[in-house]
Amino acid sequence: MSKQPCGRENTTDIILDAADRLMQHYGYGKTTVDDIAHEAGIGKGTVYLHFDSKADVALSCIDRMNAQLQARLGEIVAEPESPALQVKEVLTARVMFRFDHAHAYSQSIDEIYSALRPQLMERRERNHEIEAGILAGPIEAGMRSGQFAACDPLAAARTLIVASNSLLAYSRNPRTLGERHVLESAIGAVADMLLFGLMARET
Repeated sequence: MSKQPCGRENTTDIILDAADRLMQHYGYGKTTVDDIAHEAGIGKGTVYLHFDSKADVALSCIDRMNAQLQARLGEIVAEPESPALQVKEVLTARVMFRFDHAHAYSQSIDEIYSALRPQLMERRERNHEIEAGILAGPIEAGMRSGQFAACDPLAAARTLIVASNSLLAYSRNPRTLGERHVLESAIGAVADMLLFGLMARET
């Protein structure tokens, strides 16, 4: 059992950490708010001070994962690399980060998608738009340097997001995600093909 937390942010993270562990091991359906409170080392009432329901806890776990991914994508585009490499690394990271998360949640992912599909779909669209906004940065930089052909950077980024979405964990059977290195190779090949379409051509 965890130590009694202090501070709202710390308590929230402890609750989400506890929920992550339980849902990964037992699944969403078998995990209760009582279980989460016990695992977190707090009272059930404290959970309800921070979250409205078990569904709210699960969605917040997913929101946290997406925030962590977006922070990582921001780090990638801030690195002193070529725009083409940044684009490839962003596309790869958004697929592999979600693969790793889905792999840990293989016991629970079907249940979560079934129980929370409307809320997840809304979040999915919002997160993809945020990722497109991040990806637009290196595309615009590539245009300025002459590496990429002239285009609408955000529209191009949205296209790359859609084109790589088929490799995301929630677009595939979560119980048969396959080997990590196979997926990493696949997204690398897809990213290379998408980058070819962005490249400036000699006239």
